Amino acid sequence: MASFAFSVEGGACTLQVQAADYFKATYEFVLRPRQPISLNVDLQKKETVKQSVEVQARYLTIDPEKTGVLIPSRGRISSGCPNR
Repeated sequence: MASFAFSVEGGACTLQVQAADYFKATYEFVLRPRQPISLNVDLQKKETVKQSVEVQARYLTIDPEKTGVLIPSRGRISSGCPNR
């Protein structure tokens, strides 16, 4: 745990806190001139996440007798656009 003290003029303020192996924290607030403020900043530790996933699959054979076949038709194909 660390403690810091500093003074700033009144108005809109942004406080950023950074430490190695922790996520950065940002606080925005408005102070009146000479207004004291006390903040407790809790930083979240960066952690390595390890996850394993097992995938099981089996080989599937496609039966050509059970699949559809595209047979081109003879004739004109319409595009939906008027002829010129």
